Amino acid sequence: MPGNSIIKHQNASLLSIKKVEADVVVKSETADQKLAETFGRLKLPTGLLERLAGVKEHREWSEGRHYTDGAVEAAQAAMDEAGITPDQVGLLINCSVTRDGYEPAVSVSEHARLGMPSSTLNFDITNACLGFVNGL
Repeated sequence: MPGNSIIKHQNASLLSIKKVEADVVVKSETADQKLAETFGRLKLPTGLLERLAGVKEHREWSEGRHYTDGAVEAAQAAMDEAGITPDQVGLLINCSVTRDGYEPAVSVSEHARLGMPSSTLNFDITNACLGFVNGL
């Protein structure tokens, strides 16, 4: 049996991809400052995150903004760019690892906020950095 499977889809399209970035930029030095005592106790140098992983900064949402706000904005922008309406979407996949709890799936709130019909399937894929690739 071959290692890769072949799946044939009908009436499936990827018409647009959009992103919305969180508005607060946090430099890796900030994490170093917060972890300075721990680094000292473990005799580790500061700057490990940037030196080992190449991460110079990350983003966080400002106070009062929820990560699903960005997800819904990106989805709405993608639908607008593609020229489709919520009732034309057959499947919504949320590929983020960010979540408030195990249940319900984050895609449930996104589905509702986007005004998608109950016939639109939705689920989450939470597979760290590979989640987006798995979703494709």
